[in-house]
Amino acid sequence: MAVVLGFFMFVGGFATFAVGLYKAGQDADSQFNSGTSFGSGDWLGPKVGGVPIVAIGYGLAFVGIVLSIIGLVLHIIAAARRRSFESEWVAEGRQKGYLQ
Repeated sequence: MAVVLGFFMFVGGFATFAVGLYKAGQDADSQFNSGTSFGSGDWLGPKVGGVPIVAIGYGLAFVGIVLSIIGLVLHIIAAARRRSFESEWVAEGRQKGYLQ
């Protein structure tokens, strides 16, 4: 579940990041074509709540990647423990004569 949630957070964050960069590029292009001072615009895109949208998207994508990695590690640990438990249980059952 954590892997899937992390993946969707990454996709959403990357899309937000890309939209922010696209808007910043459009603003820079319009400044260049209008002849105003180039480079005076905000390179991190429009701000949402005082935080640039590119930074929000980057942060969300980063958290999504970290969550996916954590979920993957937890999945590997759980699978290894299950395999270990099942092999011990089968060996013990055979020793006691429950399994053949």
